[in-house]
Amino acid sequence: LTLVSGGASDSTKKKLTVKSDFYGIKSLVADIDTEELGKIIGKASAVAAVAITDEMFKEEIIKLFAE
Repeated sequence: LTLVSGGASDSTKKKLTVKSDFYGIKSLVADIDTEELGKIIGKASAVAAVAITDEMFKEEIIKLFAE
């Protein structure tokens, strides 16, 4: 799963979602800015996207977005 920050530039969001789709990877755009996403994963700088590789964690995030 590719989780893309809604605060990322439009071109970055497009590049990440198109590339994810090409490789058959689900991508979601979260309503969170890049600085917040960076803080959530423990980075001091802005982060445009994160990859979720754990299958169970991925499924839980997808469920949250479905609600």
